[in-house]
Amino acid sequence: MLPEELESHLDSFVVKQTQAKAVLATKVCTHFNRIKHFKKQSDKKKTGGVGMIKNNVLMIGPTGVGKPILLN
Repeated sequence: MLPEELESHLDSFVVKQTQAKAVLATKVCTHFNRIKHFKKQSDKKKTGGVGMIKNNVLMIGPTGVGKPILLN
C-alpha cells in the first residue's frame, strides 16, 4: 500500500488532522516496506534482520482528539 492510499483510507475515519494522517501513513508504509525488504534480504543471505531500522511513533495530544482512531 502506498502512503497516499493509506491516507485516503484514514480520511474515511478521521476528520481533519491532515498533517498527522500524512506523517502516520508515511511512517507505517515505510515500516512495512523495510520489513518486506529485510525479509527478502534475509531469505537470500539466510541471516536475520540485523541492522533493521525501526521507527517509533509517539502520539501526543489532549484527551479526546482521536489518537486511538489514527492507530486502529
